[in-house]
Amino acid sequence: MPQITGTPDDIADQMKALFREEACDGFMNLAIDVPGAFRDSRPTWCRIAARRLFRAAYTGATLREHLALPSSS
Repeated sequence: MPQITGTPDDIADQMKALFREEACDGFMNLAIDVPGAFRDSRPTWCRIAARRLFRAAYTGATLREHLALPSSS
């Protein structure tokens, strides 16, 4: 699992590259410095949101359809 570090812009750019290269389909934000970790990461998440690194629509009406899995029946 890659560990991404740097300025908020660096982190957002690295995450965008991983997402666009289909190297991942999501990210986990782990707190290493509680309680300030999530507060301190706010500038990074704002930059990620500005780069539109989030899903705006799904391809199917259900998770099964979205993942192109066969029907259960």
